[in-house]
Amino acid sequence: MKTLFFSIGILILSLSSIADDKYGYQKRDWIDKDKINTYDRYGKVIGYQKRDWIDKDKINTYDRYGKKTGYLKHDWIDKDKLNSYDRYGTKSGYLKRDWIDKDKLNSYDSRGRLLGHQKQDWIDKDKFNLFRKCP
Repeated sequence: MKTLFFSIGILILSLSSIADDKYGYQKRDWIDKDKINTYDRYGKVIGYQKRDWIDKDKINTYDRYGKKTGYLKHDWIDKDKLNSYDRYGTKSGYLKRDWIDKDKLNSYDSRGRLLGHQKQDWIDKDKFNLFRKCP
């Protein structure tokens, strides 16, 4: 009986190490509707995203102090792809809709390696949970 519980415990630990780690969420600001706040796993604001005033296809990203850290822009060829750039304009990665689960948005680095994903919360529909891939 002891070995059964021990083996079940090891199985649970091994499966939890394979699973993705939730590191935060994004939610629309309740005052400014054009702004999407990014929170860490404890509910503290770590940044926000806001649509550019001039180029409506561009979404600027900011840190918690309001300093611009980069922007997101749709790809010209693949419309399901959202390229991310740093503050200097160099491409740092991209977001792409998952081809199996259409509610999931995968994030990749500039070399095309999967970093994590974001998915809509099943209780609060205005909230998008952010997950990173565990090594």
